[in-house]
Amino acid sequence: MLQVVVGTSWRAMVPELAAALRNSLTSPFSRGLVVVDSAGSGRLLSQSLAEIDGIAAGVETHTVSQLTAQLAATAGVAEQWTRWRGSRLVTALAEVVEAVASEYAPLEAFIREPGRKLSACANIARLFQSYMEQAPSVTEQWLAGDDGHLPPHLEWQPALLRAACDQLGFNPVEVFQNIIEAAGTLQTPTW
Repeated sequence: MLQVVVGTSWRAMVPELAAALRNSLTSPFSRGLVVVDSAGSGRLLSQSLAEIDGIAAGVETHTVSQLTAQLAATAGVAEQWTRWRGSRLVTALAEVVEAVASEYAPLEAFIREPGRKLSACANIARLFQSYMEQAPSVTEQWLAGDDGHLPPHLEWQPALLRAACDQLGFNPVEVFQNIIEAAGTLQTPTW
């Protein structure tokens, strides 16, 4: 169960969250999870909750990345998640980019400049990761072979994404779907 607590400020949000935790975690053995934007925010939040209630035991804080990694492990896709989010995607792109670039002049011209290939692959990896996070339907469409209507200077993107996913050996859309399904099974009350 995921609950969202929104406040106009930190001072307004923390007491509201403390009250929600107090109402939901009625046993000394109850556990709760609060998703935060950074580890530093998590530490500050734990301290603020402890100031209000005298204790913040049983309440864990995770960043979105930590929660997603936990859900990926629960779903059995932790290895694929790590490869998609880490340097392995950059390596996969570096392994296939020249073959794809040979068919797309704008990409070929870009990676041919000395020292540009690896940095370009790192930037493209971040781009593909952002597509997966912000527009997963586009990624799914491209992986299904439907390139849509792209301007000529961007037509290489679907082909390079497919080649990189072939190199990685999995479909990131399926990995994300497994993570979403694992989130639905989360038993710990989460804010």
